[in-house]
Amino acid sequence: MRKYTQRLIYIFLPLIFFSMGCTKTSGFAPSELISLVSGSIQFTTLNGGEFGSGSAGAIIEKSIEISTVDGVLLSQVTATVPLPFRFKGGAYPGVGGTCGATISGNCTIVVNFEPTSSGAFSNYLTFNYQVSGVPLSSNLYVAGSATLPPPTELSWSGSNSIQSNQCTPFVIYSVITGNIPSAVSANTTVNLAINSGTGTYYSDISCSSSITSTQILAGQNSQTVYFRSVTAPQTPTLVATSSGYSSGTKVITIASVPTQLSLTVPAQSVVNDCRLVTVARLDTNGLEVASLSTTNINLSQNGNLLFYSNAACSALITTISITSGSSSSQFYVSNTNIESVTVTAADAAASLTLDTAQINFVSNLQWWNTSFTKRIQVTIDNKDQSTTFSNQAVLVRLHSSITPYSNFKSDGSDLRFVAADHATVMAHEIEKWDVNGYSYVWVKVPTLSADSDMTIFMYFGNPSASSAEDPSSTWSRYSSVWHLKESPSSAAPQFSDLGTAAQHGTASNSPASTTGIIGEALDLNGTLDSIDVGNLAPTLGTTATLSFWINTSMTGHNTNYLAPGITGIEVSGGTNDIFWGWIDASGYIGVTAGDGVGAKSLLAINDNVWRHISITRNGANGAVAFYVNGVLNNSGTSGLGNITTAFSKFGVIPRSNGSTPTDFNGKIDEIRIQTSVLNSEQIKADFKFQNNSQLGFGQLEEY
Repeated sequence: MRKYTQRLIYIFLPLIFFSMGCTKTSGFAPSELISLVSGSIQFTTLNGGEFGSGSAGAIIEKSIEISTVDGVLLSQVTATVPLPFRFKGGAYPGVGGTCGATISGNCTIVVNFEPTSSGAFSNYLTFNYQVSGVPLSSNLYVAGSATLPPPTELSWSGSNSIQSNQCTPFVIYSVITGNIPSAVSANTTVNLAINSGTGTYYSDISCSSSITSTQILAGQNSQTVYFRSVTAPQTPTLVATSSGYSSGTKVITIASVPTQLSLTVPAQSVVNDCRLVTVARLDTNGLEVASLSTTNINLSQNGNLLFYSNAACSALITTISITSGSSSSQFYVSNTNIESVTVTAADAAASLTLDTAQINFVSNLQWWNTSFTKRIQVTIDNKDQSTTFSNQAVLVRLHSSITPYSNFKSDGSDLRFVAADHATVMAHEIEKWDVNGYSYVWVKVPTLSADSDMTIFMYFGNPSASSAEDPSSTWSRYSSVWHLKESPSSAAPQFSDLGTAAQHGTASNSPASTTGIIGEALDLNGTLDSIDVGNLAPTLGTTATLSFWINTSMTGHNTNYLAPGITGIEVSGGTNDIFWGWIDASGYIGVTAGDGVGAKSLLAINDNVWRHISITRNGANGAVAFYVNGVLNNSGTSGLGNITTAFSKFGVIPRSNGSTPTDFNGKIDEIRIQTSVLNSEQIKADFKFQNNSQLGFGQLEEY
């Protein structure tokens, strides 16, 4: 041991002098291979840890090779790097590299430079490890710079739920892609609107001066407005628009006065583990309420459990508060005994009904399959609807902040979703897997009970697993589902229909791929570009529900057969035609069959804002209805009977006489067809379970 310690001194002494003279590597030529020795690690990479210059919101990726000095074995390896640098995919070892908890010889890591503001940034990538039981560390200097482009979009910041009749602040930001604030160069007027709900905007904290617009001042990147609504329950969408900017939206829930507390706990916990618990304020409808008051809560239990304020379970507590402007608060629990414990959360003022929940403390967790070594408990909230849903598709949106991507296989193929019985595996489909950002996974929940939460488990951590994706089962409730995620330039048919009809789509006249509301979408630019999916008359010509996300700024026409639309057919001089999603001269969007009046939205949708649209038609009686963001917006009667004239395109409504139709110009995403009239509760569910707003994620558990 003494011989080895002496040898380490010889390694470290040259390092001290080297670090003093060459701490920063910006002076090296762009293509120069740099080798830096630090402790028992040698870093070998082009330009050392220099990432160069880029734009805020962009990602500069760098692969760094690591080798051990003289081949020593490094154990218990961990590594950290401060933002705006981070390991690709989250925490060390990240993804894309070969390093892990032990290093012997050579390996690689992939580090990203992800600036969110302008300036020069530098710090150290630090490795901690042991060599023959001796704790050591090594550092690599990392540096990069960024410029901040001018803003291109508007966005909202504020609570997701508010209490009715309370004056609640929200902040409107001018941002670049990635929701990064950027200052406007001149005073910028922002127009304010409300979709699918009611309420009023104000300029002051007392909500005494109503407004319909506000200003972001030159040199600033934000402005605060206040909002109040006396109507609950409802789920309106706040909208901010300004010329030259992509509009910003925020879906919020307006709840009544809170009446009860609600605990969300882990179903099981291993003794001595530190586990997260959430307590929330709910109204009588089961909606979370971000009240402007503070609720002080007394915590109690009937066993040996202890309450803590921190994730290390080192700071004991017996009370917790849900503060003003929040709907919930979190704390931690731990127990040294194997037992079932009932936890109670009680309002200190006794104005809210208390809640209890049971946690089973065990020596080993009940586990579905031990080949999958990691899992996270996912809570699906359906307390706001008194309807039980069957075979409901639920979007699970993942990010490295939930758990690092290094916990999964590189393509997510080890993902599994299992019911709380630890036996029932649910069908799922990965729409997009992005280790640098958000991944979108659809899960089919067989039964989602009314007025309740549901617990499922997301399993992963099996390097030997192969993909178990099952899109056809995931979407078996639907006649057609097009995610529109595929490249329009790939081999035809480009766009997969995952529903039972399997009407795969072919790009026509070069539509473009763009960023959508869920992964990728299609940008139809008004040059008769579209997708052809084969004859839609057997589904959309009869009783059906059509839904999609839309974003457009175009002005249409007040005559339906001269207007742009989503799909349909115009029969010259006849009534055997249909117009789904046609847009009039005021920007309202509607549905008409034959010569019937139909129904149109009661708000203009051509303000460059993403909205979810659902349209229903009953072929037997001609009844049609129109929903925006899950809320009924208008209804009426159109032509009855089946429409048998063939039509096949999304993005244009052709004319039977061959004349040139008016083309739709805008973005479209996530098209679905069902061959029935969905009721208002099902349409609300389909909307909310695409928003990721109804999901709660627990802590990482390992077998």
